[in-house]
Amino acid sequence: MDCVKKWKLEKVAELKGGSDRTFLRVKKGDEYYVLLSDRSPAFFRYLEIQRLLRGASIGVPEIFSVDLERRCILLEDLGDLSLMRFVRGADIDEIRGVYRDLLAVLSRMQRDLSGTLGDVFGLRQLHDEIIYFEESFLSHFGVKLDEKKRGNLFELSTFIFENSPYGFMHRDFQSQNIYLKDGAFKFIDFQNAYEGPIFYDVASLIQDPYVELPRSLREELVDHYLSLVRAKGGRELFWKASVQRLMQALAAYVFLSEKKGKREFRRFIEPGMRLLREASLEVGLDWLADLLNELLRKVRP
Repeated sequence: MDCVKKWKLEKVAELKGGSDRTFLRVKKGDEYYVLLSDRSPAFFRYLEIQRLLRGASIGVPEIFSVDLERRCILLEDLGDLSLMRFVRGADIDEIRGVYRDLLAVLSRMQRDLSGTLGDVFGLRQLHDEIIYFEESFLSHFGVKLDEKKRGNLFELSTFIFENSPYGFMHRDFQSQNIYLKDGAFKFIDFQNAYEGPIFYDVASLIQDPYVELPRSLREELVDHYLSLVRAKGGRELFWKASVQRLMQALAAYVFLSEKKGKREFRRFIEPGMRLLREASLEVGLDWLADLLNELLRKVRP
């Protein structure tokens, strides 16, 4: 990578994830950084949204250097304490406290940054996620939906579009994209942010296959979020957004593991299916819950 030479950096390790972008942990003197390289248009989007979030006092990696020609960014190293890692080593009271604090930050971000992005995550994007679910996840198991069942899922997306309040939407607000550093939250992978339905990010955080929180805690966290935003019909919107988000996540896990060769994502398919089955029952999609029961028997050893 040219920027390593230009900035006289020492490579330490490559950081893996679901992205096609390249992340290197690098060192200069006694200081550690992360070097991001991205040749896609999302490079400029990253810079734009980083400035937006930082200007609103939302925790994001600090930028130290940018090379627009080589498409490199030298970033703050956030360390290794992702929310996913924190949850695996914490007790239930510590987890509850951190998630309540996160929901407060999320609700403020949704409110204060509403209307600041030109791109809207609307009905077409919601419907595209259903098509992605069918073409990536369901087709992997040899399942094809009939028109009535596909229509059920489109109706769910339409309900979200027509009834959810809109605000700033990270779009991948889950435990691998949230870090804890120096007592503060730091968010990454925000370049695909939109103006979108606020319950999508809430579902991403609470219904997270990477950590699969206990149901009782998830319900408590939903209650807490609803006390912060007071959205009409909030509980129904949460469960429908959970179905929407989990369909997208499962499609991504299959795509990443089977098409991109990132086998580490396979282990999140089963917890994602369990969460989607639960959410499907909450919104009356019993046929989807039954289908997931059948598919779970195929993925279990």
